Amino acid sequence: MKKILLVWLSVSLSTYFAQAQPESQTLMAAAHTKHPKNTKARKQEKKELKKLKGDDVSDQARDAFYTQYGDVPNVKWERQDYFDLANFVQDGKEMKAYFDIDGELVGTSIQTNLKAIPAKAQAEIAKRYSDYKVNDVILYDDNEEQISDIILFGTQMESSDNYFVELQKDTKRVILQVSPEGKVTLFKELKG
Repeated sequence: MKKILLVWLSVSLSTYFAQAQPESQTLMAAAHTKHPKNTKARKQEKKELKKLKGDDVSDQARDAFYTQYGDVPNVKWERQDYFDLANFVQDGKEMKAYFDIDGELVGTSIQTNLKAIPAKAQAEIAKRYSDYKVNDVILYDDNEEQISDIILFGTQMESSDNYFVELQKDTKRVILQVSPEGKVTLFKELKG
């Protein structure tokens, strides 16, 4: 009788665990889909940009800045429509850090030069835009942990690391977007 009871208990437990396992895996998969941990999937959720109210930079943005960058001297803060912006110099580089309505770092732009972009892109720009003057080159460094998109040059864009090269010929100004791999695309034409 004991053997029959043990066999029955063993079969029952095996059946229970066999049925419970797929259900728990389904729940784990659903939880992963609802709250993905990988950055690419999180970026696809897109956090809606919300206009900031008032003229004062939020304490959350200031706190996040000092947590991220430390005690940087001479930080100049400004409130924009969608971001609190910290202008500062670190390691000799002019930088801007963008913080959203929740005080979370969206990304950083770093003033640089044409030599910083991939050689392949330098050659393409020299060929296609030989009669243009380089005005400005910035690297936008996206905060991969944050799902907000950035607005650069008046355009909301997919967040990712990219260089932006501003060129000018007479009164015509163009902004080129250069990927870290060296792909050059026209981002925007500016008037005057």
